[in-house]
Amino acid sequence: MYCSPCSLTIPVFGIDGAGKSSLIYRLKGDISKPPPTGWGFSTTQITTCVQLQPSTKQPACLGFINPIPFCCTKKKTIRMNLYDLGGLESIRAIWKNYLAEAHGYVYVIDGLDLTRLGESVQALKDIYSFPKMQGKPLLIKLIRIEEI
Repeated sequence: MYCSPCSLTIPVFGIDGAGKSSLIYRLKGDISKPPPTGWGFSTTQITTCVQLQPSTKQPACLGFINPIPFCCTKKKTIRMNLYDLGGLESIRAIWKNYLAEAHGYVYVIDGLDLTRLGESVQALKDIYSFPKMQGKPLLIKLIRIEEI
């Protein structure tokens, strides 16, 4: 049995070059071409269906800590509106504008770029300090780690 669809807004943060756009392209299933380099902001909508765990009414594998609650116990169609937010230091100030309406967040870290790991962690601390982010699900995605 399917429940009515719901729509989730999920900003995708990370410093420039972390792989945010690549992650979103992979989630869309578009791995045939490299994504354009992000310099600001873009949106992508992905529709998927998740099987809910009957005992907890939580999604089986969305990957978030503090899972997003759902209303039914069968299958749920989810429309995820992903905001690909540019990570250049000069435009990170806009990140806070996307916190209030978000249902959860994804923060992307490039596992190969150890020279910028400190910068990436600091950017995460900066954005996580905003009260509007507290209590909402956060997924920290370490990518390109398989090449280490």
